[in-house]
Amino acid sequence: MYWQTFSVVPRQSIGPPSVTMFEAGTRMTSPNQTRGNRGRVTSPSAASAKAMPQSHSRGLLDTSVVIGFDFLDLSVLPEEAAVSAITIAELSSGPSAATTQAEQSARQDRLQRVEAGFDALPFDSRAARAFGRIAPVLRAAGRKPRGANLADYLIAATALAHDLPLYTLDHDDIAPLTELIEIVAV
Repeated sequence: MYWQTFSVVPRQSIGPPSVTMFEAGTRMTSPNQTRGNRGRVTSPSAASAKAMPQSHSRGLLDTSVVIGFDFLDLSVLPEEAAVSAITIAELSSGPSAATTQAEQSARQDRLQRVEAGFDALPFDSRAARAFGRIAPVLRAAGRKPRGANLADYLIAATALAHDLPLYTLDHDDIAPLTELIEIVAV
């Protein structure tokens, strides 16, 4: 079950009042929501960028989108979404990095809900080969394909391996990759 449709379901929050989580298993759209232009991030040479349709039924959610899900306009997300195993890894490290018990509980809750709602797309040999295509593009843009943004690049490689648009809040970090994948700035 890599693909999940979902909706925002208000619930009692843990921690700050603005923290709520999503509940997996139902359609994401409501009658008041519309799907329009997805707000693609394009490179300076947009003509060389991969041509993509204006709307998507499927897409890969970056960790930033999963973390910020409660604050996002759902109409910009795909109807069916997947997450990468790299996102699960990032979320798994979150509870131990929390500075308060409430924050730790909220992060653990988010991790458990994502794990329950998605079978993550693996970072497998196909994604590893896709990363091999991403690294030279990053180097050409003056970026290092390692370090602080490595997880973002591995998630982008997963999107490339599965030919999926990548939905992210960190679009500036991966903007050079628009010649390989569609990056949807959320």
